[in-house]
Parts: sequence; C-alpha cells; structure tokens
Amino acid sequence: MKMSMAALLTGISLLSVPAFSAMPAGNSVGAYPLTVLVKHALEAQPSVAIASMEIERRHQETAMSKASLYPTLDATSEASQKNKEESEERNIENKITLAYRIADFGVRSNNIHKAQSIEESSASDFLQSMNDTAKSTTDAFLKIEKLKKIMASIDEEKLFYKKMLSDFSELINSGVAMQSDLRKVQASIDALSTQELAYRDQADAELARIRNMTGDAVTLENISRLPEVFDHYHFITEKENVMKKVMSENPTWKSLQKSTEAAYSDINAAKSANYPTIDANVSYSDNSPSSDANRDDYPDEFRVGVKVGLNIFNGFKNQAEERKFAARYGQTKLEADDFIIQSRNNIDVSLSKYRSNKEALDIAKRSYENARKLTELYKEEFTLGQKSLLDLISSRNELFQANITMIESTYGIYQSKLDQMSQTAVLLKNLQLQHEVIQPGSRSLVK
Repeated sequence: MKMSMAALLTGISLLSVPAFSAMPAGNSVGAYPLTVLVKHALEAQPSVAIASMEIERRHQETAMSKASLYPTLDATSEASQKNKEESEERNIENKITLAYRIADFGVRSNNIHKAQSIEESSASDFLQSMNDTAKSTTDAFLKIEKLKKIMASIDEEKLFYKKMLSDFSELINSGVAMQSDLRKVQASIDALSTQELAYRDQADAELARIRNMTGDAVTLENISRLPEVFDHYHFITEKENVMKKVMSENPTWKSLQKSTEAAYSDINAAKSANYPTIDANVSYSDNSPSSDANRDDYPDEFRVGVKVGLNIFNGFKNQAEERKFAARYGQTKLEADDFIIQSRNNIDVSLSKYRSNKEALDIAKRSYENARKLTELYKEEFTLGQKSLLDLISSRNELFQANITMIESTYGIYQSKLDQMSQTAVLLKNLQLQHEVIQPGSRSLVK
C-alpha cells in the first residue's frame, strides 16, 4: 500500500506543476537563423534574379530611347563601274553624313518618358519579388516554429501519461485506480500520437518548402528560434493608417503607378505622330574616279538640307495606335483599382485575424491559469476521496489544450504581423537585410 501511495503521490506532484508555457520569440544559437534563410532564398530563387536582370534590360531600353536625341554620323564607301564602248569607268565614292532630327513635336520625349517609367516600374517589381520571397520564407519559418512548440508540448504530455501508465498496475492492485482509468490513459496516449503524426507531416512539408527555397539542409534541430522582431513590431490596428503606408511604400502600387505613366506617354507619342517631323542633313561626298573617266562626271559634293516630313495617310494606323494605347491606359487604371480593393480586403482580413487571435490568447491564458488551479484543487480533493483519478487526468488535458491554444494564437498574431510587414514593405528592413548585401542568382542551380 505504501508503494502504491508513493507512486500515486509522484504522479500527482507532476500533475500539480504547470508543465507548459507560451515561450516568447527570441534569439538563440542555431545553424540557420531566419535572416540567413531569407538571404539565401533571395539569392537562390530564380524569380528574384529574373526581376533583377529585368531592371538592367529596361535601363538599356531607356538608353536606346535617349539615343534619338543625339545626331547620327554615318560613313559609307561605294565602288561603282560603268561599262562603255571605249572604256570602263570606275569610281570610289566616300561619303560622310550628319543627320539630326530638329523637331518631332513630342514623339521622342514621350518615348523616353515611357522607357523611364517602365524602368522604374521594373525596379519596383524587383523589390516586390524580394518582398514576396522573404514573406514566403518567413511564413514557412513561422509554421515550423509553431509546430515545433506544439510537438514539444505533445511529447511532454505523452511522457506524463506514460509515467502514469507505468504506475497503474500497482494503483489498480491497491484499489486506488480502476481498469477504466488505465484504458483512459492509453487512449489519451494514442490520441496524442495521432495528433503528433499530423503535426509532423505539416512540419515536414514546411521544411521541404524552406529547403527548396534556400538550398539549405534545414531540419527541426538546426533551425534557430524566431527573432525578437515579431514581439517588438508594433502592429497598426487602424485600417486607414495601414492603407496610407501601403499607398506610399508598397512596391506593387508604385509599379502600377509607373505603368500608368508609361501608358499615358504612349498615348501622347501616338498623338504626336500626326504632326510633321523636321530633319537637318549635312553630307560630303569624295569621289575618286579612274583615269579614263571624265572627272566632271564625278564631282566632290557638299550638301546641307532641311527636310520636313508629314504623313498624309497610312491606313489609319496612327488613330488605331492611339486607341490601342488609350485602352491600355484604361487597363492600368483598373489594375490600380483592383490593387486597392485587394489591399483593403487583405488589410481587413489581417486586422480581423489579429484581433481574434489577441482575444483567443487572452482567453487561453485565463483558461490555462484556471486549469492549473483546477488541477491543484483536484489533487487536494482526490486525497480526500472526493475526486477520481480520471478527474485529475481530465484537468491535465484541459491544461494541455489551453497551452496548444496559446501557441496557435501567439503564432496567429505573428502571422498577422508578417502580413502587415509585407503589405507595407518593411519586412526586409525589420529583418535587417539591406539590398546591397543581396546577390540575386548567386546561389542559382545553373551557373
């Protein structure tokens, strides 16, 4: 009897101590901290490297457009031969031509402005590509950290039940516990094992995602804890303030604005094509005829001229182009409207989830504390014979479930913060990743 009571008291003492707590985010030593994984993802993902190269391509297109502002200088050399009855006349003509477009009433300037707008749009697209990749990597990191904590709680709970199970044979023989209690404990262990399998499957999926994004051999053991930024970040709870930051900082919005400017420049360029063009031409020809040719037939020549060109009819091409660009301009305005609608919806969802998770966390904390106190009360009542061992086990399960809810709610809050940092384009800044240290494509699989 003494042995059975000793085993029972050991189990109750374990039961009376709160085994769980919602661990705050913080730095710890690990092979792969979040900042390193995000940097590696930015350098490994082809989408980021492609967006980076697009900036250079668009920059060169801008340079090509600006080239139309400069004069062109061409040199040609032509050899000719005339066959006559008496002889064959040969001549070599060397010619140099300087041409400059004096006026085109806005065609060149609008084309240059269009190219500059597209280049700036591509720069914003690059930033958005980096932002999306960083968010996806961080999202996987958050899920892995959450699942690690949940599985650690499950392991701790299983250890408790296994300890209780090992004591049950003596407890049943002494009459303190019943056979139904034994089966209840075993059923709890099986249920926890089933949950653990499901959570481990989710963790494996997220690990595979982060490995493919970074090229790193990330495991549950070598991934670092979540950085403190998610605890320190001040979540903006006013929708209009979030929207203002989106409209001023979000790269996609900036890209859409530049696309609209480019489309407007296309319209203006198409309209300018209806006006005349004025070109200045200066040329000098140096002829070197053969000895049997008449020198007067091949005089050296210097020409200066101004040419005015006006298209009278080209099958309504200019009008069709103008209408085409007007339609594109309308599309860009609608794309901006669609972005605003989607952003407002995303902000609403993020704010709603944040508030609900905050409330759920407060409730879970109260539930956790109540379950802890309930466990202590049940222990006292059990020693007086007023509660069964099954009642004590049930109170332990309430403590466990409250802890799981705390973990879920805490990481739900972190997820809302991640969404907002991504929407307002401050994620990389908060992770202390400067654009200068990122080398897109440096970890590419194909060199």
